[in-house]
Amino acid sequence: MNGNDVIILGGGSGGLATAGRLKELLGDKVNITIIDRESSFVMGFSLLRVMKGEKTGEEVGVPKEKISQKGIRFVNSEVAQIDTTTKKNVVTTSKEEFSYDYLVIALGAELAPEKVPGFESAFHMYTLEDAKRLRDALSSFRGGSLRLIVSSTPFKCPAAPYEAAMLIDDHLRRKGLRDKSDIQIFTPEPLPMPVAGPVVGNAVVSMLSEKGIGFHNNTKVSSIEGGSKQVVFENGLREKYDLLIAVPPHTSPKVVRESCLADASGWVPVDLKKMQTKHDKVYAIGDVAAVKLQSGTMLPKAATFAFGQAEIVASNIASSILGTETRSWDGFGECFIETGSGKAAYGSGSFYSSPKPVINMQMPSKELRERKDAWGDYWTRRLVA
Repeated sequence: MNGNDVIILGGGSGGLATAGRLKELLGDKVNITIIDRESSFVMGFSLLRVMKGEKTGEEVGVPKEKISQKGIRFVNSEVAQIDTTTKKNVVTTSKEEFSYDYLVIALGAELAPEKVPGFESAFHMYTLEDAKRLRDALSSFRGGSLRLIVSSTPFKCPAAPYEAAMLIDDHLRRKGLRDKSDIQIFTPEPLPMPVAGPVVGNAVVSMLSEKGIGFHNNTKVSSIEGGSKQVVFENGLREKYDLLIAVPPHTSPKVVRESCLADASGWVPVDLKKMQTKHDKVYAIGDVAAVKLQSGTMLPKAATFAFGQAEIVASNIASSILGTETRSWDGFGECFIETGSGKAAYGSGSFYSSPKPVINMQMPSKELRERKDAWGDYWTRRLVA
């Protein structure tokens, strides 16, 4: 084929957004291949819908193969090795080898539940199958101690565990079980969504408190004892539960950790304006990227950032090919926080503001929940329609 070869590793939000935008900008001037081991795309917040029983797996999943309609090749395969040496720019999968002119790493974060002994006794909603398991557990729950644990940071979508708690609160109220249930959240974070600042974090704590949900900060899990149904924390605290929901530890993909791209953290450091790695024409976006903010904290892992980064990377690859001026990402992010009763809150702002991010918060409303649904529908159509 003629044209520049762009290989995109990962077919999540960032990878799909980059591919689609590149095709819009360059058409036949570029050959785009997405490589991903997962054949179906699911917008992350849709898993909360599955958890509540509002949506089925078939309703939230879209085959990634649909992007072939845009002239983008999809390879359903595991990435085995990334070679970014100047002599041999090659990606190896379990099926074949791919050479590239430009490489975009968007492999996301992986779950590592094995890092917490006994984690198999807990439920979570970070994959479609696990969201279904949690749905079934909530369906049979008849009241008692419900504990929601954040195992460690960083994790995907900083609002997710707090949304889950408030949606479960709403679910139990609808079933007439809330008076029989005690919901408590334990997290190693000082506040929910700490990078967004204390105003946002305290607002979320207030939302939880209004619903009778307890919030326990700076508390990290050590192990889970499924037999006695107890969570053991590093500070010696033991907490009994009847139903346990836990955010599993997250890690970078093994192929990334074993590449020369990752730093000691396992994530891929990038230029915060261009998303380029230390290698020319090699970019990393989304959850796999390590973006250090001016405040010294790291940019959270969320789809909203992947979309912004994808736009910049696609634009700058196009600029490199066409010889036009490059662009810089401004660090904008937005987040809808579902609070139950058909409502959602909304936060947005610049995470690149100095000396710290400046985020504005809108309190929960039905209109904002409708906007969240519209936002999700828009991006799903744009990514894989």
